[in-house]
Amino acid sequence: DPSLRNLLAPVIAALPDRAEALQVVETLFEAGAGVHPNRFEILAAIAAQLDDPELALRIWRHELEGTRLRLMRIWGPAYADMRRLPGFARLMTEIRLPPYWREFGWPDRCRPAGEQDFECF
Repeated sequence: DPSLRNLLAPVIAALPDRAEALQVVETLFEAGAGVHPNRFEILAAIAAQLDDPELALRIWRHELEGTRLRLMRIWGPAYADMRRLPGFARLMTEIRLPPYWREFGWPDRCRPAGEQDFECF
C-alpha cells in the first residue's frame, strides 16, 4: 500500500531518535497525514509507543471527531498512559460515553469514581 509507505517512511527514517520521530508524527498529523484510511489511528499508535500519550490523545481526539468507528482501539495496552490523562476523561465525556456506561456497564479499563466521576486506566 503506497499510502501507508508514504506515511511510515519518514517516521522510520527518523528512528532511533525518539524526539525526531515524534516530531515527524506530529508534522504528519498536522498536515493531514495523507490518504490512508487508518492514518490517524496509526500515528496515534506510534505516538503512544514512543511514550507521548498527549500527542496520541490529540490525534485520537481528531479521529473521533469524524467517526466513532475506531473507538474500540483506544482500549489496548499501548494507550494505558493516554487513558490516565485528564483530557481522556474529558473526551469520553464529550462523546457522552459515561451515561452509557452507567446504564449498560463500565468497560474493562474504566470505573466509576463517586456519583458523577470516573477514572480510566
